[in-house]
Amino acid sequence: MSWIKQLENKFPQIKFRPNHLLSKVAYLKIGGPAELFCHIKEEQLLSDLLVYCFKEKILFNIIGDCSNTLISDGSISGLVIKNDVRYMELLEEFSGQENSRNLSKTSPRWKADRVKGSFKYDFEDLNYDESSSPITHVKVSSGLPLPYLITNSLKQHLTGLQWFAGIPGTVGGAIVNNIHGGTYFFNDLVRSVEVINKEGKRVVLEQKDLGSDYDSSRFHKSSEIIISAVLNLYKGNVEKAKHVQEEWIKRKKIQAKNSLGSVFQNLTADQQKRLKIPTNSIGYVVEHLLQLQGKQIGKAQISKTHAGFIENLGGATAADYLALIELIVKKAKEKLSLKLIPEIVFLGFKESELAEIP
Repeated sequence: MSWIKQLENKFPQIKFRPNHLLSKVAYLKIGGPAELFCHIKEEQLLSDLLVYCFKEKILFNIIGDCSNTLISDGSISGLVIKNDVRYMELLEEFSGQENSRNLSKTSPRWKADRVKGSFKYDFEDLNYDESSSPITHVKVSSGLPLPYLITNSLKQHLTGLQWFAGIPGTVGGAIVNNIHGGTYFFNDLVRSVEVINKEGKRVVLEQKDLGSDYDSSRFHKSSEIIISAVLNLYKGNVEKAKHVQEEWIKRKKIQAKNSLGSVFQNLTADQQKRLKIPTNSIGYVVEHLLQLQGKQIGKAQISKTHAGFIENLGGATAADYLALIELIVKKAKEKLSLKLIPEIVFLGFKESELAEIP
């Protein structure tokens, strides 16, 4: 019996779709066909399916909105699961100080001054500290869209997520990539994460076990799948948080919407110092030092409004997008002796196709 028929027999309640184009569900509207695709909205069903796939050694990938994932134009082997499990549950209020932002050793890599050409990359003036506020524990599903979580949290008079306004994606993706908003990192707000490991067991990981770093976590190397998380949110100043949310979104309007966000990690402090530039934003480097802003290959273009982004002008292929990434990598190495690190995830590509990507 084929593995596809095996899944169909085991899970008759799931609608499996062979050769389903991932461009139909991916944020960037780029992506070839999945050998088999399904869309899951119930947590128990998602859990059962994942456990079964691990047990039977069925190849699978799990996706959310793919807002930072470039999917190959070619066929994606195995099962692709779109996680659309959505819930948010307020737990108990905690009067102590257990938020670990002060313990974070990750450099935010977000610094600019008022020099022309650098200010548009700056959000530093919006920073403030609310870590002394009371904390409420909130349980959220990994498939919950981040914009919904932020807005609904503020409606519940909970703050802490305002720094991530204007960022698409899901809670699961935010944790996997430890996304950053200015000087803030998402995993600083995570209390614990429930995962299914490769043995098919549900395990709870504490924040200290997540291996969080700049744009990364343990999940980049482990086979664990995030099911849910408990967040530490603040009973903070809601009006101030709403102002930050609104201002953040306003400033992010210069960023290309039909894109995967910033393609590369921002510079380290040492790299910025060596290049003698006023900001560590990769967008500044691509625009002013490499002078590649507006460069187009096929229907993909380095954004004319924010050079850290590559946008799909309509009909772009993964090959177009990848060619621009390779161009930036090559020019940064040749002109600046700079090794750029991708901030995005690649799905379905052969090793040879990514040979030029660090």
